[in-house]
Amino acid sequence: MHGAWVGWSGFERNVIVPRRQAGKTARHMIRTEPGERDGLVPVIEAKLAELDPNRVSRNVQTHTTIMNRAYEVDAVMAWILVAVVGLLVGLTVLVTAGLASYFVSQRTKQIGTRRALGATRWNVVRYFMTENWIITTFGVVLSMLMTVAVSYVLETNFSLPHLPTRYIVACVLGAWPISLVASFLPARRAGMIPPAVATRTV
Repeated sequence: MHGAWVGWSGFERNVIVPRRQAGKTARHMIRTEPGERDGLVPVIEAKLAELDPNRVSRNVQTHTTIMNRAYEVDAVMAWILVAVVGLLVGLTVLVTAGLASYFVSQRTKQIGTRRALGATRWNVVRYFMTENWIITTFGVVLSMLMTVAVSYVLETNFSLPHLPTRYIVACVLGAWPISLVASFLPARRAGMIPPAVATRTV
């Protein structure tokens, strides 16, 4: 059972032991059926007051409230990381689209020549999509090797846990569709360039 303090060394080594506490103060943990918790809280307080009119009940909290408060900082950090990852993915899409647009603008003559020789719009789109896929694959392989190397250094020198392989696989599988989506519009724009317009720059 998990404890209530995330940073505690015994976080994963907890048990609930019933006992009678000596003194004037006591703590009660009451288990309810699913869906009956909120309705039983005032009933329990009233029953305790009925048993002892001098009893003072305070800090009546649900386990969910205690758990949410304990994980509040971790939840905020998780959302911050999600936002950072989202920004990085968006930045990657913008950079990829920008580079693809730059390549298209720099190859107007080449596109016009290929169109004049009989290349269809789909041939041009497929060419730029394939080129972008090759560049992405090279970057993915290089990043994967660097990630494995850095992870190994952190494991051996700082005793950090092993990086799960599924994370690397997920990043690799996610990079390809993101790259293809980002480069589709520039490639489509390249395929729509007519041969007559492109060859005017020759």
